[in-house]
Amino acid sequence: MRSNEKVGLCMLSINALLAAIRSPEVKYVSFDVFDTLVVRPFLKPADLFVLMEQDVQQVLGCRDLPDFSALRHAAEVQARRVHAGQEDVTLTQIYEQLCCLTGLEPERAVLLRDMEMAYEQRYCVRRETSKRLWDAALAAQKRVIVVSDMYLPTETIASILARNGYHGYTGLFVSGDVGKTKSSGHLFGHVQKALAIAHGKEVLHIGDNLRSDIRCARAAGWQAYPLYNPKHLLLNRVRKRRMASPLLRCFQGISGNTPPQGAKEFLGIRCMLAVTANHVFDDPYAGGKDPFSCPSNSGYFALGMYLLATAQWLHREAEANGYDTLCFFARDGRLVKQAFEQLASVLPVQTQTRYVRLSRTALLPLMLEKREDLWALPCILNGYADYTPRKLRKVLYAITRPSTEEEWLRIFASQGFMPDVPMQSVERFQRFMLYFFDHFFDLQGQKRCTSSAKAYLKPLFAGRCATFDVGYKLRAETALRRLLDVPITAYAIHQDCDLALRRGHSFGVPSHTLYPFTPFVSWRIRELLLEPDEPGCTGYGTDGKPILEQETDGVKSEPLKCFQQAGLSFVADMTALFGRDLSRLPYRETDACVPFEALLCSGSRKEIGPFLQDGIEDDFSGTNPGTRSAWAYWRADYRAALSRDGKWKRRMRISLAMLRANPRGMFRRTERFLRRRLHGRKR
Repeated sequence: MRSNEKVGLCMLSINALLAAIRSPEVKYVSFDVFDTLVVRPFLKPADLFVLMEQDVQQVLGCRDLPDFSALRHAAEVQARRVHAGQEDVTLTQIYEQLCCLTGLEPERAVLLRDMEMAYEQRYCVRRETSKRLWDAALAAQKRVIVVSDMYLPTETIASILARNGYHGYTGLFVSGDVGKTKSSGHLFGHVQKALAIAHGKEVLHIGDNLRSDIRCARAAGWQAYPLYNPKHLLLNRVRKRRMASPLLRCFQGISGNTPPQGAKEFLGIRCMLAVTANHVFDDPYAGGKDPFSCPSNSGYFALGMYLLATAQWLHREAEANGYDTLCFFARDGRLVKQAFEQLASVLPVQTQTRYVRLSRTALLPLMLEKREDLWALPCILNGYADYTPRKLRKVLYAITRPSTEEEWLRIFASQGFMPDVPMQSVERFQRFMLYFFDHFFDLQGQKRCTSSAKAYLKPLFAGRCATFDVGYKLRAETALRRLLDVPITAYAIHQDCDLALRRGHSFGVPSHTLYPFTPFVSWRIRELLLEPDEPGCTGYGTDGKPILEQETDGVKSEPLKCFQQAGLSFVADMTALFGRDLSRLPYRETDACVPFEALLCSGSRKEIGPFLQDGIEDDFSGTNPGTRSAWAYWRADYRAALSRDGKWKRRMRISLAMLRANPRGMFRRTERFLRRRLHGRKR
């Protein structure tokens, strides 16, 4: 490789490419089309044919889905063999060979050919970085030309360019119509001759293929610089731009308890990865070695796929079971509700959505009506051993007889309960609660709380109801079942013990989970990443409205807001791109959640740390948020998850995944390790 070629392949910024375009030496700026000017939401080009199969089935009248992708590929291979005298073939020639292969009538072959062109026009979308370069070339008074190796007709490609805002070009040269290709180098000579270009150095060509767009263009005497294919960057196929992000390794099996074997065999996963690549690597030179350390990119990839999978799961369940109402519990249900509504805008469903202001603090007064209810309190309050009398007063305030905080603390101190000393044991906790029930419990206050809660909640749970909550203990659902006496079906992400199943069986609340397993990191930190910046609910007023906190837990960090907004942007992009065809993208929901799980269990402080700047207060946990940061919370979750496996098992799992993903690199690492060990022994 020549030295000037190395410089082009190692270009570090779009600004350098803009400077090259504005160079006085350059008179023409040439662009490739596919994966350069426009990108498609498909990881493999053949995915377009897979998506077409249902429409092809209707045209052909097949009883089963035709293997259109394989037959279309075979027809193209045969067309190139039959027309070996041409450097490229046309779409018409390909469909002529499809007729020869399958006996298809020419009339229906024309319908399929036109359908393919319509799909290409629909799913080709503009690459924003290329549009910036295009506009810069026109602004610098350069003549813009378009050169593509493609079998589509010139008119179809011209229509694609016009739909995506590419206007003002001097010429459009397509290999299928010209009969010459860039990969042979002859198309560059044809363009130079057709436009009467005196010297090849006057032309700067930009494309994604390092062979046909870069090496062949330079061999023809043109200047050429790469604008890497976004999908190749996501899959780490560009040698000069290797990425080092745990999120990029998540589909290689290094993702805790959820290695996604065969995930990329599903069209839906491949399309999600392609949409992610087109967004994150639109500018292929931005982001450094780990572009997913940026909250907007990690949110788009990890949270976006997670939200879409959860929304599609709930959409399918609502449609299959005919729910009248789907209630999303505050606050971690807000993002999922927005994703569900975005999905329902293109896939309508006869289910109303409701956002229910709910918290375990607001529901606690409804769970305590008589002395026997204290038996269930250790299961209701997380971390009861960490509660202090001062903290418990805040939790039980709504059902406490009127008294000042000083009086409360003084009386309990006389019973041996110091204001800021945790309970530490279930015996001490139960003794405290028994004394509270006998001396401070306000039955009338409890009845007022129940009446106010009913006034707010009853109208929300109309008809056949289902609920969604990230939580996994079924506390709120069973409390609502008792309070409202309406049938409820509960949906959650996962369950980490059988308590939810026992509760559901006892109160007649069937439950369903997205995950059939317990994820690697399963506790409070998961909810933090899904909670919007809004005040929590502390109870319900006599007017039937929720009582909100005067202040939020602490203003959410800007990176976390950016992370959440990016996740919703992914859902919006998928629905805008595919519309009703989203139902044609099959995948396993758990596979789509793998990037989010990888972020939770493999993310470094550089990747996940910016989201965890706030303190955490679980409204049913006795931990003081001022003494525990969100980062410490996450580390505690992570260490607890790691303790499930031995150290050697974790190392073996990671090593095997790395060996499967990069055998040659793993061999070199092993070789260096052995050399160091042998060198150390000799010394």
